[in-house]
Amino acid sequence: MTIIDVDDCATWTANLERVVQSVAERYEGSGSTSSDLWLTDDDRATILAALDGVSIRVFHASRLLPFELDEIRREGLEPASQELFAGKVAGAVAHGLLCPAEGTELLRSAEPLDGSDGAVRVAQVCVSAGTAVYRDAPDAVRPLLQSWGGEVLYFAHEQDGLGKRLHELGTPTIIEVSLPSVRAQDLWFPDVEQCLVGTVLGFSDVGSNVLICGSAVPPEDILAVHQPGGEWWRQFSKLPT
Repeated sequence: MTIIDVDDCATWTANLERVVQSVAERYEGSGSTSSDLWLTDDDRATILAALDGVSIRVFHASRLLPFELDEIRREGLEPASQELFAGKVAGAVAHGLLCPAEGTELLRSAEPLDGSDGAVRVAQVCVSAGTAVYRDAPDAVRPLLQSWGGEVLYFAHEQDGLGKRLHELGTPTIIEVSLPSVRAQDLWFPDVEQCLVGTVLGFSDVGSNVLICGSAVPPEDILAVHQPGGEWWRQFSKLPT
């Protein structure tokens, strides 16, 4: 399986680069970001055909406790569910990192997963393609790296004492994942085809928010774990440490 970076055509297969180059010629001057590119259905289909058998390198940002990282390495990344967040809290309490009352409050005040607050989270793993966000717009991921538990748990406590406790737990972590590029159930914003054309056109902010829908990321698809102090992290001076 070939693994590519959407923002680095040096990692692409020769066929994919040839196809995207050919498509991109028709969109010179069409915009300055990947989201500006309104590709035709035919051009999308041509690029998707060239992506057959290719996986994309994507990144999951979180703040993790050691027992959570051990579980991810052993079991992979699980999609959002009530059980997942209850397990996170129960583990933190069992390890003496939260008291039972704090754990109860976190679960009581957790953001809904069903979209009733405007954001559907259930049965999804949130990742990003491309590294521009870590280099140029770290504020977009900073909350995920600075507060333990994910936005489902920390959102209600950003201004209170429990929120301060959540800032003290865990270590900022980026999980690097291999994601099959052609899967109808996953959602890309913008689409992978737009990102690839944007790279060829020289856009500096190529990247996508990706929702892996309906399935876990198996442990064999986890490529690396990055934390402060490591070589990967040192590339991005604005990330929290």
